[in-house]
Parts: sequence; structure tokens; C-alpha cells
Amino acid sequence: MYIVFQDDSDDYLDEYESSLHQFTLLLGGLFSFVMVGYGIYMVRILSRPLAQIEDKISQMSPDQPAFQVETKFSETRQIEQTLLDNKNDIAGYFKREQEFSRFASHELRTPIFNIQGRLEAIVDGVFEPDAETINSIHQQVKHLNNLVEDVRTLALAESNKLQLDIQPHLITEVLER
Repeated sequence: MYIVFQDDSDDYLDEYESSLHQFTLLLGGLFSFVMVGYGIYMVRILSRPLAQIEDKISQMSPDQPAFQVETKFSETRQIEQTLLDNKNDIAGYFKREQEFSRFASHELRTPIFNIQGRLEAIVDGVFEPDAETINSIHQQVKHLNNLVEDVRTLALAESNKLQLDIQPHLITEVLER
């Protein structure tokens, strides 16, 4: 059995409770707005170094100027420093490749021009195809073959596919060759 009392004695609290609810709702809404704003601010602060790293990744091409490591966070500073070191390594590889190409083209051109010149002289009747001329052309072809073999060996070494057959030799035998 329940007894229910009807009393109007707390009616004065209804207006107070209503204003308290409104104040709580307003304070909660304001707090939520501030927290969302703070969250957006923190996300931007934390993502800014990642955006800087993304920008530096786009500058990794060897023809781009070197960038500076300028972040205040130690984690991203290490990433930026690694990127800069790798960029410098890549630039060094490209420079070395350009120098090698220039050197190789010069070294290959010389015997080819010698062979071409001797053969044209034979065709034009300047030289007779005697043993000395043929031997000279043969030596240039052997030299050219050695250069091409050296380039092939370097390519195998750079691709880690060069297999070495290391055997003991007497130094006098090596020097005599």
C-alpha cells in the first residue's frame, strides 16, 4: 500500500529548478564548445610537424635545395634528420652516376674512334690492311671489350649480384701477368 501526498509546498522550486536546468545546459554546451575548439587546436598542433615532414618529403629530389631540420619535437626532428641524410645520400649517388656516365662515355669513345679511323683509312686506301694495322685494331677491340666488361662488373657489384671467386695466388705470378 502506497500513500501519495499532493502538496503544492514545493511549487516555488519549479522555477528555480528550471533556471538551474537551463544554466546547467548552457554551461554544458559552453564546455562542449570549448572542448571541441581545444581538440581542433591540439589536432592542428600535433599535425603541423607531420605536414612539415610531408613538405620535406616532396623536396627529396636531388635537384631541390637542401632543407633545414627545424621542428621543436624530438620525434619529428629525428625523422627530418633522417630524410635530410637520405636526400644528401641520393644527391651523392646521382652525382657519382653522372660522373661515371661522363667518364665511361669518354673511355668508350676513344677506342671506337681509333677503330673507326683505322678502318676508314683502310677503306680509303690510306693504309694497307697489313699485320700491324690489323693488330692495332685488334688491340683497340680488346681494350673496348675490357672497358665493357668493367662496366658490367661494376653493375653487378652495385646490384649485389657479383660473385667473387677468391683464391690464393702468389704475388709474383700476379705481377708477371
